[in-house]
Amino acid sequence: MPYFGKSNKLANILICCSVILFVIAAVVFVRGSVLDQVFEFSNGNYISSGIYFTIFMLLALFTFIIGIALKCVVKDAKYEFTNIKSEQRGES
Repeated sequence: MPYFGKSNKLANILICCSVILFVIAAVVFVRGSVLDQVFEFSNGNYISSGIYFTIFMLLALFTFIIGIALKCVVKDAKYEFTNIKSEQRGES
């Protein structure tokens, strides 16, 4: 599909980036002890690991949603182009 080939590639790249960001968020979640955030000693490391986890998780979700949306656009455009081509062949 020559018209939306770049959009399809971008969608694949965004989905791969979202997987990578999700893995990074999982590593931050496990290594940063996000579950055990104790603010008793006011240690900045616990707060920063929670913020990092939130940022990476939100970026992963955002890129995944954008990738899926682009995939749907490419699929819909392919369907429309095949319909237009079949209508043009039927009229000629």
